[in-house]
Amino acid sequence: MLAPVAPGVAQTVDGEAPIAQAGLGLEGSLLNPLLPQGGLSSPSAAGAGDNDTRFAITLRGQYTINGESRSFTVSAIPQAGIRYDDGRLDMEAQASVELVHDFAGDPQFAGADAGISAEYALDRATQVAARGTVRIEEDDTPALDASPSGAMTAPLAFTGDLEASITRDAGTATITALAGVERGFTLDDEADEAENRAHTNTTLGLRLGQELAPALVGFVAGGVTRSDYDTADADSWHYTASAGLAGEWRQLSGEVQVGSGWRSYDAPTLSDTQSLFFAASLAYLPTANLSLRASYASDVLPFIEAESGTEARQQNVVVEAAYEASSWLGLSADASYLWELEDDGSFAYERYTAGLGADVTWFPHALISAGYSYSVTNAPSAASANEHRVTLGVTLER
Repeated sequence: MLAPVAPGVAQTVDGEAPIAQAGLGLEGSLLNPLLPQGGLSSPSAAGAGDNDTRFAITLRGQYTINGESRSFTVSAIPQAGIRYDDGRLDMEAQASVELVHDFAGDPQFAGADAGISAEYALDRATQVAARGTVRIEEDDTPALDASPSGAMTAPLAFTGDLEASITRDAGTATITALAGVERGFTLDDEADEAENRAHTNTTLGLRLGQELAPALVGFVAGGVTRSDYDTADADSWHYTASAGLAGEWRQLSGEVQVGSGWRSYDAPTLSDTQSLFFAASLAYLPTANLSLRASYASDVLPFIEAESGTEARQQNVVVEAAYEASSWLGLSADASYLWELEDDGSFAYERYTAGLGADVTWFPHALISAGYSYSVTNAPSAASANEHRVTLGVTLER
């Protein structure tokens, strides 16, 4: 399937998938635990011969209330995707472009992204995998309270990442070695350091999983990340070690992970840090039509990555629900609370978000979606900001 861009899916601020915010990346994502072959679940469960090409276009209207600002925008989002699976090689690629018009100026380029992923079985016990994504987007699309620039003249933000891994199964144990690189920058020479944040992260990691029982897996993980910043004096080495459990029982499944991180800065003026991080998730599927999920994550972020701009412990709680009311109606809801505290326990930043969504299958290749989201942001250095978004759109797919 193509990447979901229909507006009916309840979303948090900035359009991020709610549960995805809880992952800890290469330190051991709770959403992609290291499971032995034949364990709790297998991502390659799709049958061989699942090959198709998809094309779709989403037309979406959005009304935004941001403080005293009011705006209405219309977006056109063409998408394309291809999937190939021959039982040994599983490959998928997709791309999309978004154009936005606010009726106050020219249509604007809002963003474009592309991604590709592949898994290949070297033999019955060894798999290699690789994935990569690239995204370019405007920093001031007209859905925000800032005045937009002219078409194709706003500063562009670029993010790209590439990851490769090899996994070896040995009975009930699994070992995975992985490497990744991520690059991000703003294509604007006039942006200051806080706005630019040009950086490169390079990571090496190793994870070992062991099936402890038919429905229980334990895993340990370790990694090292090198962060280099072009315009900020925050270059550092980051070392992590963690352990966790993933299990399921009837309609319940859950995961928990705890670890420690050590960050060593190159600059002698910055203090090295050592911190604990923790994450947990729980899913409950009481019926085939209803799913409930919750997650919590806590980690110390460097000042260049924290929302508050200071070295802070960021914590995030997310809950979401999805209900398939019928073959033609799907409902969803989510809520989250993200906050940051400085070393002395003082408040640094917080954000509340909530959303509701509905998807209606008009006919087999058309989906009508509606959604509402609300967010509130508080920071000591700025006035409280709140935003309401109402969206309505249709997706046509072939």
